[in-house]
Amino acid sequence: MMPPSTLQREATSHQCDPEKAEVMRWISGLVGVDLAELRQLKNDEHELRLASGEVFRLRQTTIHRIA
Repeated sequence: MMPPSTLQREATSHQCDPEKAEVMRWISGLVGVDLAELRQLKNDEHELRLASGEVFRLRQTTIHRIA
């Protein structure tokens, strides 16, 4: 699982894309209060697992719900 500090760095690295930075800030907030887990996958994608059970695959420009 990625720690919130890593997520904050990820959010600030997307300053040229304010929408993506905002999404990363929201995800960081969910992870910070244990409502989600975010894992970096081998293929440079991320997997977001919400406490409610939904699973999402985050890619460079898309988010796909996989469960």
